[in-house]
Amino acid sequence: MTTKIVLKSTDRVNTSTSANECEFNIDWGSILDEGKYRVKYSICKTIKQPPTFNQLLVNKPPWARYDVTGFNVGTQILFDLTGNGRNATCVSCAVSTQISVSNGSGALITSVTGSAGSSSIQFPVGSIPSGNFTICGITRYRGAVATQKRVLVSDQGAYFGHNSAGRGTFNYGGQQLSNIVTTSPVQNYLPFCVSSGVAPPNNVLCDSVSNGLTISAITPFTSRLGINTNGLTNASGFELSQLFIWDQALTYVEMLVMSEKFRQFLASGTL
Repeated sequence: MTTKIVLKSTDRVNTSTSANECEFNIDWGSILDEGKYRVKYSICKTIKQPPTFNQLLVNKPPWARYDVTGFNVGTQILFDLTGNGRNATCVSCAVSTQISVSNGSGALITSVTGSAGSSSIQFPVGSIPSGNFTICGITRYRGAVATQKRVLVSDQGAYFGHNSAGRGTFNYGGQQLSNIVTTSPVQNYLPFCVSSGVAPPNNVLCDSVSNGLTISAITPFTSRLGINTNGLTNASGFELSQLFIWDQALTYVEMLVMSEKFRQFLASGTL
């Protein structure tokens, strides 16, 4: 009789995580006949584990990263936290701290905020890189329903996360990338990731749920992100809590890592 025993060990280092799994097949007949056991054969393999949030940022550094800790209210500059100097310019923005179940958080969440009529954020040229890209963030509507239009937009007409009082709707290159998510109140914080290099439905994650639609091929083009930069007809009261931009496509697993980190952030207030 042969028995299979599987042993697993995990090796964690700064930039990668892997697990070693070895399968030993024990020939019990050798124990009875000779008073000792013999390994009939063994098979070892390495299983790749998802990276941690910190490992992901080391392995694939963002093109730019923004949150309220980089916002200077006096100069209205939203500094790029990567140190790459890709700072954003704000107009009439402020700092807001919210804690409310109705806003989708269980902790104090501090954001850069603004109104539909007077506030805007302009991100640098290339903030939607040409070629593959990934954008992950946390945004939400703020204010009256009448001002719930678009939040994160591009100078080419794209929008990421919000449109016409809809939460979880994305459009890029003139094509709808996802359906509107209706499982949460429209003013809840929206944690999302969208990647140009992942197949639907996993190319768009909202609240950690795959939500992407099948689309035709889009020719990559460089454009520029903004909030309330496409005219008053598309302006919204907004909160921007987190924004990560990559000039490469994260994998679906890496997008899930970001989504899980955002979920933890909304529960604890700590990234």
